[in-house]
Amino acid sequence: MKNLCFVISTFKKSGPINIVFNIAKFLDKKKFRLFIISLSKTTGTDNNSIQEFKSLGVTTHELSNGRITGLIKNKKEIKDFIKKNEIDIIHTHGLRPDTLVCGLNIKAKQISTLHNFPFDDYTMKYGTFKGKLMAYYHINAIKKIDNIVACSKSLSTLYKNRIGLQVKYVQNGVDLSRFTGSVDKFELRKKLKLPLNKKIFIYIGSLIPRKSPVETIKKFIELEISNDYCLLVLGDGFLMDECKHLEGRNIIIEGNVHNVSAYLYASDYFISLSKSEGLPNTVMEAMAAKLPVILSEIPAHLEILNIDSHAGVIVNQNNFNSKLKELVSADYEISSSASYKIVLNSLNAVNMADNYENVYLNLY
Repeated sequence: MKNLCFVISTFKKSGPINIVFNIAKFLDKKKFRLFIISLSKTTGTDNNSIQEFKSLGVTTHELSNGRITGLIKNKKEIKDFIKKNEIDIIHTHGLRPDTLVCGLNIKAKQISTLHNFPFDDYTMKYGTFKGKLMAYYHINAIKKIDNIVACSKSLSTLYKNRIGLQVKYVQNGVDLSRFTGSVDKFELRKKLKLPLNKKIFIYIGSLIPRKSPVETIKKFIELEISNDYCLLVLGDGFLMDECKHLEGRNIIIEGNVHNVSAYLYASDYFISLSKSEGLPNTVMEAMAAKLPVILSEIPAHLEILNIDSHAGVIVNQNNFNSKLKELVSADYEISSSASYKIVLNSLNAVNMADNYENVYLNLY
């Protein structure tokens, strides 16, 4: 049995943390004993996943140092933890874990999963100057790690084409056990106080420029037949005020909610006009809820719909209206079934965990 330790920035729920959780949930526990270290303490309970990891039998450990003192103390604490628990494999996720662990002189094998392309994501989030500095810092750390895995084929290709780095990939996957059973969409809409007789398109994600929430709302406002449609926005971020300013009869902004799956089941279509993604959980979760999808023309979205183009449409600035109408006029049952089969047959958490298991075992 191998002792496997994940290193994350925080237990706050996010796309990468959901991926780590699904790996931990579906790995063969007869082959791996699991540990997880968080570099920062997560306060509160609303968005804290630590108890969920504990319920899987994962040994959890949170470092309580601040970001500044952590630069000095975290390395020693992690090395002590690795030695004490005889860790064989350490699996890092994100900028802080990658840069911290790559500098440790340890016997454990290190593997890193890349969830984004730093030169795109960091510049969009932090601005050109700071974003590029962070990107160079992260890439420098990545190059010191022997075993690197991208979360999608398209991201692996991006690393190769943009910076000449050869990267294997394991596609992200969604936990289908969270999306079982049938629901009464009409009754669910009444419970959630959503329009009963409109086509509901749902956006889920941070309200940040990379995710294009403002552009998405404006696209729906401009639709000639917008009275037949409704855009439901879930999420929060610094663009909330700008989004709220655009809220109207056919634009509903709910912010953060705890029952995301209920809103998915109450909706008809999922939409993401994101500018950059690794392999987005929200898209796969929408597909698990059998929603056809409208996706922006970026590599990660193309990778998903290349599995079965009947599941949705790819849109750009010039064809949004025509593509949306094309999807709505298509046979809904065919689109819905194709969407679900993408995650059922390919992009699910069981397949992802099996693939990571092979990666871990091939380290030896």
